[in-house]
Amino acid sequence: MMKRKIARIITILFVTLLLAACAGDAQPAYYPEVDEGHAVTDEIYEPEHVLDEYDEEPEPIVANYPELPGKIAVIVDQWLFESWNEHRIAWLVELQERYGQNNMLVFGWPSRNRGFTADETEAMIHEIAANDEIGVLIVHSAQYGTDHIISILRESRDDIFVVYLNYSLREWWDEDPPFRDNTLAEAAVNANLILGFDDNEWLMNFPAMAHNLGATTLVYFYNSVSWDWDEDAGYHVMITYERPEPCPCILCELASIYGLEIVAADTEDYIQCGSSYHMFMVRTIPPILEEHGHDIVLFGLDNERAFWQWLGDGFIYLPMQPGAGWFDLYPARLALELRIFDDNPRVEVEIEYDVPQLIEMIRQNVEERGMTGRIATPPISLNMLFPLAAAEYGVMWMQGEVPQDSGIDMQVLQHIMVDIIAEHTGLQNHGVNLALLEEDGVTYENYILVLLEHIVY
Repeated sequence: MMKRKIARIITILFVTLLLAACAGDAQPAYYPEVDEGHAVTDEIYEPEHVLDEYDEEPEPIVANYPELPGKIAVIVDQWLFESWNEHRIAWLVELQERYGQNNMLVFGWPSRNRGFTADETEAMIHEIAANDEIGVLIVHSAQYGTDHIISILRESRDDIFVVYLNYSLREWWDEDPPFRDNTLAEAAVNANLILGFDDNEWLMNFPAMAHNLGATTLVYFYNSVSWDWDEDAGYHVMITYERPEPCPCILCELASIYGLEIVAADTEDYIQCGSSYHMFMVRTIPPILEEHGHDIVLFGLDNERAFWQWLGDGFIYLPMQPGAGWFDLYPARLALELRIFDDNPRVEVEIEYDVPQLIEMIRQNVEERGMTGRIATPPISLNMLFPLAAAEYGVMWMQGEVPQDSGIDMQVLQHIMVDIIAEHTGLQNHGVNLALLEEDGVTYENYILVLLEHIVY
């Protein structure tokens, strides 16, 4: 029942997107151009259609599904199928809409949050390996144990395009691990494509973006004391970290280039075991604003609490890490967080309004608050972009349209992402930068780091 409901929601959304010719203007936060033929511009795009609310459900679209040389399989966390997570599996429903349910196979990670056995997981991967129809496998999320089970798959199958999303090197948190830990060395052999967010490039660009939004001060939050569990004592204890300076050197250097003053704030006295960021910010932000004014930007706090404080205090907001965790301010989510709609579920907002409409409504709301040009967020959730791009590239791989044994065609992947953003938002030629992961002097040809141009409201 839930799957049919979600499929109907996505069908309506698809109708809406088809009618939306293009979007409101996207002011580049950085990246003067993407690549040849994909320049970022300041041109204002006016939507040709303004949609009224539906009085009744439109007729469903009869999709013309492509003929695929193989099926697309996904491994997804089972807990995402709980009803309150409908928006988190919208990407999966859209894949089914794009390629047809008969071309999709869905496998659930045995719930790792509630305990699982190696036997269950290995049985799943053996089932995948035995299915000769599978040509693409997307692991979303590629958490602990992924390399172990994919190495089992590779013992018999080298004809499957394997994609890791949200790849994690986190080690097993308890004794007697069921699998060996993930390693970049194994991932380089097991996966054809790994997609991740480019944290380092984001950090390098953060001062420039803050400067472009009008910031004069960068407030860097750090914690000189961390809490950890002491097995012998049986309670949490403070672990002190020796840090020669509270702000990373590169962030300070880049901030100085753009004339930003650095203000360091230690969270030690406020954020302790059982306390909250809210308590810290209420006691810390007002004196900083009084001393330095409102042209400040925050770095080092989680995205949602910084945003909620921004709503009240009106400083400059840039997410510390776009797409991180559950708080991802793509337009529909941002519109809801701004309270533009009263108690309206996210799926209903995404049905009733196309993204160009949402962008315009957000800009009006920001202008009413007197905060125009003081907030920048991603155009699309990475949780949606990554699996759609992975599947499209995998289909091209199966069809022999991209190299099958010589790495990833970065230009093709970039164009796929640009097109997906345009389809979902109406933003034409929106900036997408790709880079290969380099770690300890090793370049990983299959590990692609992605950074998106932001929408400035």
